[in-house]
Amino acid sequence: MNAFVTLLRREYQENRAGFLWTPIVVGAVFTLLTLVGIAAAMVKGPKAGLVIDGVPVSELIGRLGPEELAKLGGGLDVALGGLWVLVQAALYFVVLFYLLGALFDERRDRSVLFWKSLPVSDAKTVLSKAASAVFVAPLIAWAVSVAFGLVFLVVLSGYALWLGLNPVTAIWGPASPLSVLAATFAMVPLTALWSLPMVGWMLLCSAFAGQRPLLWAIGLPALTGLMLTWLGVLRVFRDGAEFYWQHVFLRLTTSILPGSWSWFDGAGFGIGFDPASTSIAASLVSAAQSLVTNPATWIGALVGAVLLAASAEVRRRLGD
Repeated sequence: MNAFVTLLRREYQENRAGFLWTPIVVGAVFTLLTLVGIAAAMVKGPKAGLVIDGVPVSELIGRLGPEELAKLGGGLDVALGGLWVLVQAALYFVVLFYLLGALFDERRDRSVLFWKSLPVSDAKTVLSKAASAVFVAPLIAWAVSVAFGLVFLVVLSGYALWLGLNPVTAIWGPASPLSVLAATFAMVPLTALWSLPMVGWMLLCSAFAGQRPLLWAIGLPALTGLMLTWLGVLRVFRDGAEFYWQHVFLRLTTSILPGSWSWFDGAGFGIGFDPASTSIAASLVSAAQSLVTNPATWIGALVGAVLLAASAEVRRRLGD
């Protein structure tokens, strides 16, 4: 267990720029844009600024009626969720290129000879890289998005003070930051389970590719899909192409995106942000239940486990 933790620390130290600083940069840009918007609103006057459902936020928090509070809280929670979405979108590319280079780079610079000289199995090494992709990086991104989300609410609180309003009743009361925090945190293990095929496939390509693992990881599934599509046009293989693009190509290339399971047939178990009701907690439970009871989840998990085992075996053979 100590060896595995050490491997996780190694992965973080070697990829700290992507795992940590990419979410920070995205959060900082989001905060900067918020400050610029608020500064522009302050220059134009108290009636300008953020607009929710066609109504300036200054007017909403000025009324403070139940309907206005619901709209304001919904807008704030959507903004917090939007920050997390932006961070996760940037993290997707970080994790994608991390997985493609995880086993390829050590063969290219011959450092694999050093790492294989240590008393650590190939399976444990591959699992540490997979865990870094599905747990370490997303949890760091989640923590960063939470921190910048709090900064966002503090900035809006300052704007509320400038408008002569109480930030507690105008900002922190209508918003549901704890619900958004719980919803986004719950997405980490759900996404980890769903993304195993992509993680295993990317690591396998990283393990065997002689060069340009990205072409193998994306190009090979895309070429297969194009061939199936052409056979469908020729009426040789009907309906197979659509199934392949949705259940194979997308699963192998995009499943590490949180909520990507909602793109599949019969899914529809995303998580929403609606502070006017208790639907956030309900949608969390619904998402988890739908995901774990969906056969595609466990079929993909099995495929991902096989791909991870194949990655470890390829690393052992090529490393030797």
